[in-house]
Amino acid sequence: MNIKKCTVFFLSLTLLNLYCAPIFAADNDKKIIIQITLDQFKADYLKWYRPAFSGGLKRVLENGTVISEGLVDHALTNSFPGHLSLSSGMYPAQHGFPANEWIIETEDGWGFSDGISDKTTWIAGDKERTSVSPNNILVPTIADWVKSNDNGAKAIALSSGTAISLAYGGKKADAIYWLDGATGQFVTSSYYAEHNPRWLDDFNAGELNDFKMNIWQNQIPIKYRSLAEPDRSEYENFGVNFTFPHNFEDEKGENLDMSDQEKLNRWFYDTPLADEALFAMAKATMINEELGQDDSVDYLAVIINSTDNVGHAYGGRSQEILDTLIRIDLALGSFLTFLDDTIGEDAYVIAISGDHGSPDVIEYQQQKFGQGRRISQAQIDELLDAVEAEASTTTKTGNELISSLEAIIESYDFVYDAITEQEIDGVKLSQNPYMEAFRRNWVKGRIPDFPLWGTGQRDHHPARYGIVVLFHENTIFHAAPVVHGSPYSYDRAVPIVFYGSGLGNIEKSARTIDVAPTLAAIAGIKFPTGLDGKVLLD
Repeated sequence: MNIKKCTVFFLSLTLLNLYCAPIFAADNDKKIIIQITLDQFKADYLKWYRPAFSGGLKRVLENGTVISEGLVDHALTNSFPGHLSLSSGMYPAQHGFPANEWIIETEDGWGFSDGISDKTTWIAGDKERTSVSPNNILVPTIADWVKSNDNGAKAIALSSGTAISLAYGGKKADAIYWLDGATGQFVTSSYYAEHNPRWLDDFNAGELNDFKMNIWQNQIPIKYRSLAEPDRSEYENFGVNFTFPHNFEDEKGENLDMSDQEKLNRWFYDTPLADEALFAMAKATMINEELGQDDSVDYLAVIINSTDNVGHAYGGRSQEILDTLIRIDLALGSFLTFLDDTIGEDAYVIAISGDHGSPDVIEYQQQKFGQGRRISQAQIDELLDAVEAEASTTTKTGNELISSLEAIIESYDFVYDAITEQEIDGVKLSQNPYMEAFRRNWVKGRIPDFPLWGTGQRDHHPARYGIVVLFHENTIFHAAPVVHGSPYSYDRAVPIVFYGSGLGNIEKSARTIDVAPTLAAIAGIKFPTGLDGKVLLD
């Protein structure tokens, strides 16, 4: 690193961060950084399904640098912290999001915050709907780096999942957009803009509707269907609507409070059809925002959500997930051809990765391997009731109370460990082999309730006392057929792929926190010192 090229920037955190220009791209010709993330992108997918890819995934896997098992290097492998580590090069302990939600005290007792909802914001064009802001993100993201590097550059993040693009846009992005399940349209927050640009309204009213089919067919070529499990596994989607074709009319449900259009919007949101639309949205964004068209280095994030929706419901060995990946493969291929034609194949660098992996459906594991356990809502509520009873009646306080609650929690046979703040701080010894990963996850004052999702009001949830729970390996709870979030290898292994011309040698062992600084280095973008991640270029 050439320290003479450093510039000091004041950030909103009122701290000084030193930004240094990397020396790796002296003759840089990149006009745009494109970061593509597949939510719940298991490393196994490349091993199981690669023969079926014929489009963009095939192209980047054959011509890019492939790290087949990148590491999500923190313990609670929930979505938002995983995305934010990919975009910031920092562990959750630094970026501020230990999980998708954490416990807070409210006027009505103890409850939970998702960290992004902000009552001072609204969905652009609709002041009746509260929206989101990045105010709880404690570090700059790569979009912030790009804007700090050159205010003439543009940084935009897109996602098919609700507000996940916020994790990439950070505080300085020109725009973030996401597919809204309620309206079936791409929206943004008033934090970024009070009204949609005209081109977005035109896209929502026009091209987007071309993707809103009311049937999801299996498009896997016959010769590749045997790569996944047969389409008759009753453990998928808890035994409801678990085979192709998936027809909206059969699956829309009986909710009388929603119109058929609202139901179609939400059904569409959960399918890979939404991500086919997302890539069309990416093309429209490139054209209308003129990304990659001048001497500045722009940034575009494209976050794919259907791999998570489908993975949760049907599992990673299903016909549904293979069909989803093939659709993404083809849409990515079309997008890469679009990039070649509009800005040139030498003008962009792409990184593709995942925010976390996932286990197999427990019932599949039980049938195939005789292992795995699913915990019911009743079992979790029983544990929480026991904690509630002790905490609300005992005269114990402080560490004595915490030790008592820890013992109660660990008496349940599905609990591997109850991790306390004393163990995180090293005051109390722990034999937990994942303790370092939990330390990288820990944010004081933001203690997650995961995986103890109970029913009813819980004024004495273990999270209130700084306790986080780890279940045994291959033990998941009732929330969905597949639940990720653990520090076990199946939740932490994801592919990392870099693609573009002239990238040079890239290390083949990597963590997701290395993605952002490596992209920045390739494109000649200044990035903060003191990142947890590193540049992977030799």
